Amino acid sequence: MAAESPSDCQRTEELIPLTFPVFSVEEKSVRKTKINQVFKKDKEMLFLFDYGDEWLFHILCLDDEVAREPRKRYPKLIDQKGEAPEQYPDYDDEDYDEE
Repeated sequence: MAAESPSDCQRTEELIPLTFPVFSVEEKSVRKTKINQVFKKDKEMLFLFDYGDEWLFHILCLDDEVAREPRKRYPKLIDQKGEAPEQYPDYDDEDYDEE
């Protein structure tokens, strides 16, 4: 059963270490690892993106064997709630002036 909100998810201690290839050869590379190798059907996760702005995404894997349509871009967003904020807005210098 899918969680209704991120706060309904239960935290586990399962970590999936993915690194850039400059590190240990035994660790999985983010460039070579496919999502279905580490994230299986009916599993959920909370994904924290941008530690400064703390964007939190609730992700549910609906299917790990999706038939791909030719000339479509993947991964594909199938649902969202709310408006996506601008990732790197142009802030005025006044916002960062020292007092």
